[in-house]
Amino acid sequence: MRLQAEKLSEQTADYPYFLGVSPHAWDVRALTQELSALEYVRSNASALEGDQVARRELAARASGLREQLDQKMTEMLGAAFWCRTGRSQEIRSIASLTRMASDCASEVFAASPIIKNELINRTRPSSNAITASNELMRLMVLQGERPNLAIEGYPPQRAIYDSVLAVPGIHRKTPHSENTYKFDAPTASEVGKSFTAMWAEGENFLEASTKERLPLSQLHERWSKAPFGLRSGVIPIYALALVLANENQLALYLDGYFVPQMDAFFVDRMLQDPKAVELRKFQVTGVARSALERLSALITERAEGALSLDALSVAKPLVAFVRSLHPWVKRTRSLDKTTLACRDSISKASDPIALLFEELPIVCGISPITYNVKDDLLLRAYTDALRRAVNELRAAYPRLLDKMTAHVGEQLGGTLATDKGRFAISERAGFVAGRSGDFRLDAFATRLKTASSAIEWIESIGGLAANKPVRDWIDNDIDRAMFEISDLCVRFKRVEAVAKTLGETGDSETVSIVVGQGKESRSIIQTIDVTPSEREIAREALDDLRRQLAAQGLAPSRVRAVVTEIAKEIIVSHNVTSQDQTEATDGGKESKTWQS
Repeated sequence: MRLQAEKLSEQTADYPYFLGVSPHAWDVRALTQELSALEYVRSNASALEGDQVARRELAARASGLREQLDQKMTEMLGAAFWCRTGRSQEIRSIASLTRMASDCASEVFAASPIIKNELINRTRPSSNAITASNELMRLMVLQGERPNLAIEGYPPQRAIYDSVLAVPGIHRKTPHSENTYKFDAPTASEVGKSFTAMWAEGENFLEASTKERLPLSQLHERWSKAPFGLRSGVIPIYALALVLANENQLALYLDGYFVPQMDAFFVDRMLQDPKAVELRKFQVTGVARSALERLSALITERAEGALSLDALSVAKPLVAFVRSLHPWVKRTRSLDKTTLACRDSISKASDPIALLFEELPIVCGISPITYNVKDDLLLRAYTDALRRAVNELRAAYPRLLDKMTAHVGEQLGGTLATDKGRFAISERAGFVAGRSGDFRLDAFATRLKTASSAIEWIESIGGLAANKPVRDWIDNDIDRAMFEISDLCVRFKRVEAVAKTLGETGDSETVSIVVGQGKESRSIIQTIDVTPSEREIAREALDDLRRQLAAQGLAPSRVRAVVTEIAKEIIVSHNVTSQDQTEATDGGKESKTWQS
């Protein structure tokens, strides 16, 4: 039997193993079969449901069998003949078997790092440990430059951070700053040295990704196998740390789409499915510094902080800028042709380097740029065209808001460009709201009552006019919204005129007149106090005017047109004078530019 065991132990397997032969094996087998039979009876015999005594007897018998089985297992393992790789082993007790297995594990997983944390260093961590680990990874992305990842107090994620990232030096201070931290290779400390081989394997994985995109799941597989043997609880943390330490050289892809900047959603998706995250390392050498300086200057105007001067760090903020544009700007076709081509190329980018030096130059009307380009005229033409496109994209949505704001003010015969103008329209809206019984007009007036320079306010006006939130607009919705705003303003002024007329007492009268034509139409509403003597003078003037018009052969039906024209000229001239005085009082305040 021993010879057969030694021969069987010579067979190879994925992991090393010990083969044992024991004279107590048959006893263990008999006890196991008997215990299995009892458990089957307890689970399937319906007659036991009404017999409590029988159930207690079976439970007691099963408990006794388990104790006997444990005792026999201990005897079997301690008295067994053990062999490995064709040779017998000096194992005489459970303790010596445990030591031998530990030595074997140390031999197989010789490059396993030292991780002193039983909370997360498990194959299947508890739900609380997983929650803490997930929060830690989000902080790694969002607070990577802060000491202790900005963790306050000592929650579970702080305990994981200290033992998993801080002790090996994977997250540490930058050399020239006391308060700025970074992710980097482990230090040369005793614990840090134990991570050297594992980290080097991660670097090898990144080097392999220079030829093609590789899923992050492959890194998980590498680290989980010998000689590292990392458990699944800590692998995602170290994988993210490796990515953050090499972020400037990596292009990341989530579900096949290029990701210019990691966020909490990226981390959540990475935890759900490592295969959904792919990465590729770019090593672009020989790029002319002048080319990167021009492109970097273009992007840093719209990015916080300084950018390192490499091609990938220039391309990422450009893609992030376009991805962060207002949804309408991403859909509109009303922009310049080159701007639209640049927007579409950037939003669909899968290779940031090809985007920067091949795709964008082509859509800007220039031939692809080589990495070592030094042609100043070519670079200037490229960056100027790209700057115009970026500026137009950035200004598109604020320009739309300005257009709507100016249209509302013009149609109401006022202005929303100044605090005083907004206050005046707000006062008028407070007088109109709730008087017409027209729910849509009341909604419009209610919004006007809170007129402000906030983006959300003019967006609410546009959303009401188009019956669709501005974020969902297409180009046709703009014309529809403008037309509806004009209609609402006309109804607003009509209700305002009637309400003022009904609200006046004595000899006070209200006159409402719409002047102009086409898009220039506007309503001017004034309240005029007419005394009895003035009314008598008006009648005499009107009789004289009728006689003069009759003498000129003008038909009676046209007298009203002439009187209306005279009234219009008087009212308009008076209104223009009043507006000039108001603008002078406002000190020439300009319209606020909307910031997207």
